[in-house]
Amino acid sequence: PLEIWRDRLATQKRKAAIEDQSLGCHIKSFLAQKENQASAGEVSVGRVYALGLHLGHFRDWLGKDTAVKDIDGATLARYHAHLLDKMTSGDWSRTTAGHYLTTVKGFVRWLWQTEVIPALPRIMDGRSKFLTITKPAPKIVVFTKEEIKALPAEASDRTKLYILLMLNCA
Repeated sequence: PLEIWRDRLATQKRKAAIEDQSLGCHIKSFLAQKENQASAGEVSVGRVYALGLHLGHFRDWLGKDTAVKDIDGATLARYHAHLLDKMTSGDWSRTTAGHYLTTVKGFVRWLWQTEVIPALPRIMDGRSKFLTITKPAPKIVVFTKEEIKALPAEASDRTKLYILLMLNCA
């Protein structure tokens, strides 16, 4: 009977060690650190919320029990392809997919910086452009001459001042 209990205790210790290396566990640690930074005013609460959404998607896609040491260049390339598929299907915009990818890359870099993983995947080399999702250039709004003439005519004195200042500064 004593041997059985020793075996059970050893098994529990192994499971605990495996859980400590899981993706889910490290995402919780990362987000806890970001929440502490938010409490100190270093990052916004909205940013922490967005990080949670992005990393929750990554965790659900890869599996919360995946060992973080298994996150390599091939894993990141597959996630990149998954995000491109989301864009192609029209589910997500380029901007949304880009934000999700940027968050995951930051998380993997954090794993490396905190020495959880021994090496940064080569695909994340600063010179590598493989893990990028380009965002479209914003459309520039140009007012017509009639609109520019109508703006000061309808504005209060203070707003008229701001409009004229804006037009003079271009």
